[in-house]
Amino acid sequence: MSGLFSIKNRLWLLVLLVVSSGLVPVRAQEVVDYWPEAEWRVSTPEEQGLNSAVLAEMIAAIQRDAWPVHSVTVIRNGYQVLDVYFHPYSAQVPHAMWSVTKSITSSLVGIAIAQGKIKSVDQPVLDFFPEYDPADLDPNFQKLQLKHLLTMTSGLDCADDGASAGWANSSNWVQFVLTHPTSAEPPAEFAYCNQASHLLAAIVERAAGTPTLEFARQNFFEPLGITQYSWDTDPQGTAVGAWGLQLTPQDMAKIGYLYLHGGQWNGQTIVPESWVTAATSLQSQKEDGSRYGYQWWVNPDEGYFAAHGYRGQMIGVVPEKNLLVIVTGALADDQSPDDLLRKYVLPAIQTDDALPPNTEATTRLTSAVAAAAHPAPTQLPLLPPIAQKISGKTFPVIQNIGLFDALIPHFTAASATATFTFIIGSDTVDLTVGLDGVYAINETQVPLALRASWK
Repeated sequence: MSGLFSIKNRLWLLVLLVVSSGLVPVRAQEVVDYWPEAEWRVSTPEEQGLNSAVLAEMIAAIQRDAWPVHSVTVIRNGYQVLDVYFHPYSAQVPHAMWSVTKSITSSLVGIAIAQGKIKSVDQPVLDFFPEYDPADLDPNFQKLQLKHLLTMTSGLDCADDGASAGWANSSNWVQFVLTHPTSAEPPAEFAYCNQASHLLAAIVERAAGTPTLEFARQNFFEPLGITQYSWDTDPQGTAVGAWGLQLTPQDMAKIGYLYLHGGQWNGQTIVPESWVTAATSLQSQKEDGSRYGYQWWVNPDEGYFAAHGYRGQMIGVVPEKNLLVIVTGALADDQSPDDLLRKYVLPAIQTDDALPPNTEATTRLTSAVAAAAHPAPTQLPLLPPIAQKISGKTFPVIQNIGLFDALIPHFTAASATATFTFIIGSDTVDLTVGLDGVYAINETQVPLALRASWK
């Protein structure tokens, strides 16, 4: 794992538009002669009809308002026109997807249906778990179908449904869900539910007869040329259907490009076009008006659909504009990556043709991207006397509180960094932190004992 900040965080602590409406054309019918199997082709924003000055202002606004955005990638017409990373994040470091994972899980369901391993979205969930006697379960499980899981209308008891909830701390997640009472008969009112997404991953595994992660590798990641990823699993080894996937922003964009083109990739059908259409069309709706497909959020009034994850992860697809917007971050609840799409990226589009070159604006944008990746350090303040007193000393941690057993800080007056040595059993982890306002980056293997304590 690389990147101090990601480690430090752990330590402390349409087709979008309903195609049936005819409002958005399906770009899958286009003849596409370019697929970003190795890397994205690059152009200036103006060459793809965008104003560089508006994108530069977006970067300035992110920094001015101290939004914890980690990266923004904008791709139009298959060309990368913006790829900005805010230090210490970079293109090479996979990022936690959180609930963007759900959209990939949905894709695997569509693939399994196309392969005949799952009959349809109408198939009963209990078909895949014959070891459970329906007479012993809540009667509502006999009415539960895959489409109810996909559309968050399952009726499962999804209160306190996060990663720290009881079901996710049990020894068998699927068993926990299937043997506990539901809250309503399906199809129920929309209720966002991690348990529903995880059942989908378990169903793919049962139907395919192979681990979900291996099914994903063979049928989804490998055909797209995605090799740099990881995916957390439950105690039985099933990939977590609701979260746990890590991808680079460049590979997130590949998934967006796949969906932009109706599930087609370089002459091959990866996800059936019919599934892409259904998954990104309105299937259910939250009480607040938010709209949902099959584990994708849809915005038919604004012409885009998106895979969304906790704290600002987004794969945004705007078919009519031939546009992808990829965001990673650690946003607060009142901050949304959709705001970047709506307030800056879409307004930056001025034409479907090329704009005249704008040297001043493109230079400003290039400088803003470079400054985000390499921020200037602030003047290093004088270290307080206590820093020298504690430097190099070992500080034991009260047993059984978790994380680590002892801590050794190291301060050097002439250095703009400090190093903290964490002792975990017989293992040690050295983490360097910046003292001058710039995050330090660490390359380190974190011991399994410590990683286990982060979950």
